[in-house]
Amino acid sequence: MSGSEYCDFIVWTKSDIFIERIEPNTAFWNNVLSKANTFWQSALLPKLVAKYFTRRVNNDFKSHVSTTLPSQAESGTISQSSEEELWCSCRKPEYGRMIACDDRSCQYQWFYFECIGLKRPPQRLWYCLECRLNNYKPKGRPRRRIRHE
Repeated sequence: MSGSEYCDFIVWTKSDIFIERIEPNTAFWNNVLSKANTFWQSALLPKLVAKYFTRRVNNDFKSHVSTTLPSQAESGTISQSSEEELWCSCRKPEYGRMIACDDRSCQYQWFYFECIGLKRPPQRLWYCLECRLNNYKPKGRPRRRIRHE
């Protein structure tokens, strides 16, 4: 990775010293970097981003937050259908507090606060991890809906 021909790993104690020369293993590092990148995108980045979006909500923002249910989202009316739709990346039926991804083309559309680590509604537009990672560029007017139960 660094372009070095080798690296010496040294362990020194009062009674002995151990030296091992380690040569580069490109296949190993490519595998490790791939896994580290996946871990960063799927575990660390969402946590860092979630903390950013869980700041206290001010009163000015609350007036812009709607409590429209996912079943009301497109039609504007309450649906009494016995058919349960699955929401969020966890693919569970509607329950608890939910937030809509502001990307209208999001494949999941609605997310449970507990699945994405939210404690409070965000102060800004909110996009799910997948939409953020796909270099989201706004298309059309965003949704501003929060579901409270």
